[in-house]
Amino acid sequence: QTEIVLQTIRRAADRGLGVLVVSHDMPHMLSLAHKIVVLRHGRVVESFDAGAADIPTVVAAMLGSSQVAANGQ
Repeated sequence: QTEIVLQTIRRAADRGLGVLVVSHDMPHMLSLAHKIVVLRHGRVVESFDAGAADIPTVVAAMLGSSQVAANGQ
């Protein structure tokens, strides 16, 4: 089922439609997105071009630097 949803999103984007996906599944998001925007508490905290983003960087933005430091990551 996941692959069907991903294919549908890709087809829509290929047709020039804007697609908003809210997910914590980083591998899927990095494979789908052109741009990744991280929100925390309703505010934009970081924005990445997907080609320049990696999972640790996006997760760090999601958690916030104090949370990452507290977890020793």
